Amino acid sequence: MKKIIIFSGILVFIILIAVFSDIFPVEDRDEEELVREEILDYAVDYYVVYTAAISEENGESVLFFDVNSDTVDINKFHSDILDKLKEYDLADKYTIEIEQTTSEEETLERYESTMIEIVNDYLKENGMGDDIGYEATIDENVNINLSVPDDSNFDKVELEELMEHFLDVEIEVEE
Repeated sequence: MKKIIIFSGILVFIILIAVFSDIFPVEDRDEEELVREEILDYAVDYYVVYTAAISEENGESVLFFDVNSDTVDINKFHSDILDKLKEYDLADKYTIEIEQTTSEEETLERYESTMIEIVNDYLKENGMGDDIGYEATIDENVNINLSVPDDSNFDKVELEELMEHFLDVEIEVEE
């Protein structure tokens, strides 16, 4: 009985070691997954990053970052990302591109994007989403530019009335 208990204890110990060690192979991550999880996520976790992406340009792999220029030291950021690439032997495979955006610019871009989504949803609800071109810009004023193609079935006046009712502001539609 004593031998069975000792044997069982040794067997449990070996199984535990096997489970918590590298005896069983761990599934390797592909390079893009590694870059996303270890480098892009690192940048987002430790810096104010508005955009972090991997792209391919002219056969070259590029890491693109849009960082907050108000809070991020661009040289330190570049150095940290380069060190992370070196840590995984990827420094020679990727080019780092960094765009700097102020907090105010990012807020305006977010508002413009939200405004475009709202206008898009409203136009689609009224059966005009696919035929009407539009863009929104915010600077000193809020501007929404709508364009009606010549071959469209929609009347410019009808669109102006619809959008004025929606936004409760005066709208001018360009043809």
